[in-house]
Amino acid sequence: MGKNNEYLILLHGEKHITGGYTPYLTFNILVQSNIFSVHQYKREYPERREVREKVWKLHKEGWGYTKIHRYLKNNGFQIGNSRTTVDSMIKKMKKREFITKREFSLRKYVDFKIKFFRR
Repeated sequence: MGKNNEYLILLHGEKHITGGYTPYLTFNILVQSNIFSVHQYKREYPERREVREKVWKLHKEGWGYTKIHRYLKNNGFQIGNSRTTVDSMIKKMKKREFITKREFSLRKYVDFKIKFFRR
């Protein structure tokens, strides 16, 4: 048999090299996921939906939190007396959007190695 036939036999796994060990390509996959984590950002607040949607809409239009608070108080929305409540709502909504949009994200493949295992 020629040299080419020996490689063919090795590729089909019929012959082991180095005393019965078979080479395997190994690597690690780094994945970040929050599918299994329990956090407050998955909870829905249907009773506050109208206020939240209005705050988010006005924020997207470029309004500041003081102006939004004044608007909500003048138009009968149930909101805290401090204007910083709107600021806190906006910060929490941004964080919630960031966390819930990131359900699954593949980071990278690392540590490529060829390891030999006995069959």
